[in-house]
Amino acid sequence: MVLSLVHLCAREVVSDHGLSSAWLSCMPRELYRPLLDAAFAHCRPLAIGELVQRWPERILSVGGRGKRDHDTPNRLCVQALLLAVVRGLTDKRCCLQVLDLCGLQCEDGHVEDAMGGWSLTVALCSTVVQARNHTTAYRGRRRDDRENMKRERDGAVKRDRARLKKEEGEKVACGEISTPGEEKVKGVRRRMEMQKRAGAQPQQVPSREDVLVNVRADLFVNARSWERVRGALSLSGPLRLHCRFLRVEELPASSIASLLELLPQEELLGLDVRYSSLGVSGLALLLPQLARFPRLGSLRLHYCNLDVLRTRPGQQEALQDVSQGLGELKMLRKLSLTALRLPGHLRLLL
Repeated sequence: MVLSLVHLCAREVVSDHGLSSAWLSCMPRELYRPLLDAAFAHCRPLAIGELVQRWPERILSVGGRGKRDHDTPNRLCVQALLLAVVRGLTDKRCCLQVLDLCGLQCEDGHVEDAMGGWSLTVALCSTVVQARNHTTAYRGRRRDDRENMKRERDGAVKRDRARLKKEEGEKVACGEISTPGEEKVKGVRRRMEMQKRAGAQPQQVPSREDVLVNVRADLFVNARSWERVRGALSLSGPLRLHCRFLRVEELPASSIASLLELLPQEELLGLDVRYSSLGVSGLALLLPQLARFPRLGSLRLHYCNLDVLRTRPGQQEALQDVSQGLGELKMLRKLSLTALRLPGHLRLLL
């Protein structure tokens, strides 16, 4: 592939980690994207951090890069990206509101130091918690700074009053009488001095407490990460996780249902359930939950062991509930069923 002059120049610019803070101060916003692409392609995590922390646009899309092997970001670059997003929450230069990481994970074991779906999901959950702690600590520091400034201002006012009272006492002792006009002039001068001192204080960086950064990603959850993912989805903070494709493994139907209840309804496109002993009753429990997602177009059930070989009370009614539940998925376009142990019952479901 022939690189453009912009990409060649961007590669040279990000090659020196130590100069990132210098060239970013004079870089137009139109060049941030080529610089970020070059930083990912040549593994420059410090440059990635500087760029993302002051990202000048509302949307940053990094997902889907794994389709090109030479552009697959390694673990270090992804971690630098997530850390910079957290720092950008309290940076007035950052305009980021939507971070799209869909397709960022790499499941190819031959790619060196790549981040898979499970690792990316865990890293995102840690970032959500870290972002809340970061903004909470930042608000605490700002509150302490305001209180310190108020104490200093009150102390300066008290000292000015004490000095004025002392001067007035000396003037009275010497037989001097101040006119109301002179007192007014002194009051104005005192206010001007106080305003001047207050203006000399360092300016605080405005907080982006009211701005919620929406993070879109494909999540991979299993028994080891379920608790962490559920906590991140239920946590209120400056980052909110949105899921495009959800893949779960070795989870019971109740745990999968609890995750579905926490996901935003408008963005889930597909669900992939693997190696979970759902049973017919478990699948019947999940399908009404899936009907809440209007854009759900893909459902994969692989090795989920519905196990209808054994006759159980109410099994036929449960199969009918499953069939009805599938019919409620109006946007479903892809249904993949593998090793469900459904001999003679597939026609009923379809």
